[in-house]
Amino acid sequence: MRIFLIMVIVILVLAIGAGGYLIVKEVINPKPIKTPTPSTQTSPSASVSPSASASESVSPSLSAIPLNS
Repeated sequence: MRIFLIMVIVILVLAIGAGGYLIVKEVINPKPIKTPTPSTQTSPSASVSPSASASESVSPSLSAIPLNS
């Protein structure tokens, strides 16, 4: 039981660290994100704008991460 708890905590810490790294990477270098968006801006902007009204803070960060990878 202890090993399972330790593994869950380690996985959570790694996931939070990876998410924080991606967010900091986008904040420091926003220019590479802006260059690919004009080619694919028509479809993501249409899908992001309805969800942005529901949750403005969550949808832009979630939509920017797949565009990076």
